[in-house]
Amino acid sequence: MARGYPWRRMRSAAALTVAVTLTGVLVSVGIGFVLERRERASAAEQLDRRAAIVAETVAAEAGRYVDTLDTLAGAIGAFELSADAFKQVTAPLERMGLAGASSIAYLVPGTDADVPRIQQYWRGRGATDLQLRPQNGHGEHIFSIFSRSLDGQAMPPVGGDIVAIAAPTQALLEARRGARVTVSDTYRLVRDNNVPESARQMSFVLTAPVFGRTDAAGQRPFLGWVLMGLRGQDFIGTTLERASRGLLNVTLRARDSDDALARVATLRTTGAVGNLRREIEVSVAQRRWYLDVDTDAATLPGGTSRVPWAAALAGAALSALVGALVFILATRRARAEQRVRAATARIADGEAQAREQAALLQAVLDSISDGVGVVDADGELMLVNPAAERILGRIIDAEGPDAWQSHFGLRTREGEPFPAAALPLFRALHGESVDNVEVLLGNHAAPDEIHVSVSARPLHPDAGRQGAVAVIRDVTERKRQDLVLASAATRLGNELSRRAMTEAQLRQTRDELAGREAYLADVIDAVDVAIVLYDARGRIVRTNRTAREMAGDVSHTPDPAEAARLVNATTLDGRPLPASDTAQVRIALAGGQADDLEVVISPPGYPRRVLQVSTRPLRGADGAVIGAVSSCSDVTALRDQQAELAAFAGVVAHDLKAPLAGVGGYAELIDEELQSGEADPAVLQPLLKRVCTGVARMGGLIDDLLDYATARDASINATAVDLRSVLDEVVPVVLAGSRTDDRPDIYIGPLPPVHADPAMLRQLMHNLLGNAVKYTPPGRTARVDITAGPDEGDGMVHLRVADRGIGIPEGQHEAIFHTFHRAHRDAAFPGTGLGLAICQRIVHRHGGTIAASDNPGGGARFELTLPAALATAPGREVRPSDPARPADRRTPTG
Repeated sequence: MARGYPWRRMRSAAALTVAVTLTGVLVSVGIGFVLERRERASAAEQLDRRAAIVAETVAAEAGRYVDTLDTLAGAIGAFELSADAFKQVTAPLERMGLAGASSIAYLVPGTDADVPRIQQYWRGRGATDLQLRPQNGHGEHIFSIFSRSLDGQAMPPVGGDIVAIAAPTQALLEARRGARVTVSDTYRLVRDNNVPESARQMSFVLTAPVFGRTDAAGQRPFLGWVLMGLRGQDFIGTTLERASRGLLNVTLRARDSDDALARVATLRTTGAVGNLRREIEVSVAQRRWYLDVDTDAATLPGGTSRVPWAAALAGAALSALVGALVFILATRRARAEQRVRAATARIADGEAQAREQAALLQAVLDSISDGVGVVDADGELMLVNPAAERILGRIIDAEGPDAWQSHFGLRTREGEPFPAAALPLFRALHGESVDNVEVLLGNHAAPDEIHVSVSARPLHPDAGRQGAVAVIRDVTERKRQDLVLASAATRLGNELSRRAMTEAQLRQTRDELAGREAYLADVIDAVDVAIVLYDARGRIVRTNRTAREMAGDVSHTPDPAEAARLVNATTLDGRPLPASDTAQVRIALAGGQADDLEVVISPPGYPRRVLQVSTRPLRGADGAVIGAVSSCSDVTALRDQQAELAAFAGVVAHDLKAPLAGVGGYAELIDEELQSGEADPAVLQPLLKRVCTGVARMGGLIDDLLDYATARDASINATAVDLRSVLDEVVPVVLAGSRTDDRPDIYIGPLPPVHADPAMLRQLMHNLLGNAVKYTPPGRTARVDITAGPDEGDGMVHLRVADRGIGIPEGQHEAIFHTFHRAHRDAAFPGTGLGLAICQRIVHRHGGTIAASDNPGGGARFELTLPAALATAPGREVRPSDPARPADRRTPTG
């Protein structure tokens, strides 16, 4: 406070300032309160509108589910339901995007006594694997017959009884009583028991009763229910994601049959519970759902903001500013006097600081090792530090710039007198800045030559006068060290050059070795035999491509015994490979040659193989053993073929022995009868007939063996073949060999040409037609259909041969293609068991497939593929079957 300033004026100025400030603050706060109330009212109106939209969205979406289920129930009741029909009518549900829908199922009621009848009925309607599983202790049951997943998860097996689950059972019974769509109490779906606890949801089921068509009495019989599972969280999350627009929290609660409210699902978009909340009731079928909608008013557009309090704060700040201005205007004289006293004190402090800084500067100049000199505009010395006097000598006798060169003995680096006009300090006097100019110095004060580095600058204009300052640094020792370093650098450069040449030679050698290694790797990778390389310690270091294709890369497992374990190596009889067999590597490293060893491997993810392993030592240029190499030849096909031939030979020998023994036995009986001298033709004739039968059986077996050998080993001469022409040759032969009195009924549809061996193709079609005709029950006319399927774009012709014979026993649809396998051993259907094996061999050798299945109309059906003819054979045009031929009608002659 200024001395003598009236305290009364100061007090009145403070009172006026407080009054102005307080009035402004009160007005600003009032305005903020009014604006905040208006924003809260606007937020409440927005929440009401958005909550109504949420309720309408949930009601509309739930109504869509109810209408869909009601329509589905009506559609199912309009016709006789089957497995295919259920798939057809429920297929649109997958495309409707029913959020939260887990599955759709069809259920029927029944008692304990009804279980066999219901199971038999629905198996006949396409549920072939249906197995009803009634719950014990319940007289009435509700079984699932058909089901379909709507969320991509696997469905549990149908046939279960759900009466033990209270929520869906109660909903089903209520739907049946009220003849309407019904929503169950909340519970967890049975199929969600297999998911983690954190992923389980509270769910409902919606069920609709299915009534049949109106009978003669005008009644619609009750047939069953359709039931849809609905996960609450998925339903609410998907349905309200767009309606809430990230502004609302929604909680769905449902009132169960015991009048309790259960929390079903929650959609959180704004974090914690908001400060605005609404509860809305929604009707879904017979249930009441409640939606708790809340939000933070600050998240709603225009709901609440910082504007009211920002306005209040701005008004208060403005009021404070006005009060400050009032106070400033009222107290300006006192402040002016205070500033004058402060300025005077600062000047005194500045003078003291200047003296201290001058003393400090002088101390610094005296302590530094570099010389410093300052001259005025006439070159007269104003300031010099001790370092400069030590370096230059008699500085006090210098009489101006013209005498500097002779006085100090200044020379250039070449030893010439330094021109006065080129001296750094002289140039600085003329306004030029000079850095690190090297000068040679020699006078009576410095008899030895001194090298100095001089930098000079004009004095700064703030100095108040013209002049220049020079910094002089003695660099004599540094120059001497530079010479030493230059000499050392030269020697180092020479050494680096020699090392660079050596490194270049080493890199060239390394590159050559790398190239040789890469070439060796390419060579061993090109070999079809598996190769494993070992180092001198017996560790695996490399495998070639063939080895990796057989067993994967085991080079990361250097121990041979561990590698054998990883590939499941065993002996031929299935025993684990003994340690003595893995010692082949040690034998080779010792300089020996390990005998060939046959090993069976079955690495995970790779087929089983039989390998013939031979291990030899690797020697270096000096003959020393540096490692070992194992070559592994794949003899799987050879060993499998040997095993197959051994089994084949055993079966052939057995099958040939039986008729041969019969022929021998009956021949002995005939011989005895003839030797008795009382041979009776009535006795001999049946014996001779049996001998002929055995011979015929042996002849047929030998013919089949020859056909099998031909199909197996004969070369294929494939060409474009017209299938209809082949069948025109085969059908008469089959008809001639028919055992029935009625001529077989053979239908041949339009057939495209194929690319195959004509002889093998005739054998294939002869065997298939012959089997179809032979395996027809006595007294029934054989019926065979030969048709071609549509072109599937795979370059193959798809053929189907279907008959109405005795069919194939259950579980033998693949076994019938095995050699000597006979599905029917009845004497009425003789055979050798090689016919279908021949067919499979022919088809596989042409690159096709063949499979057997049951014909829906009874009998068997064979489906096979053969390569399509891509071009016509030379000299002959191949066309599809001629439409003029009887391909569109069935005739006894095919």
